[in-house]
Amino acid sequence: MSDTDDTPIRQELGMRAARKRRNFYAWVQGQGAKIKAARSPAVYNACVLAAASLSNHGDRVILTAEQIKVCEDRALSACRVAMFGPLPRTNEQWTDQIEQVRASWTNSERAAA
Repeated sequence: MSDTDDTPIRQELGMRAARKRRNFYAWVQGQGAKIKAARSPAVYNACVLAAASLSNHGDRVILTAEQIKVCEDRALSACRVAMFGPLPRTNEQWTDQIEQVRASWTNSERAAA
């Protein structure tokens, strides 16, 4: 097989990569900027990962409210583990830990303002 045989494949892959970058950049400038302004950095970062994975599909990336909620849940879970370690034995302890994580997000947003 010669180098010229795979040129259309390389062109297609290059076009896909360019489309992904355009879709993701448009998301960052639009919905991403709104999420960044309204949510904690942890939630924004989780949304960035979701948007990046969706940027290969379709012409435009828009996260639904449900997808943003999933991102928030993932961020809460990751921050809870970072702050407190393994799952507690009771649901009440877990709920208290989640509320402490939410409070730390609110406090850090106030400090930044």
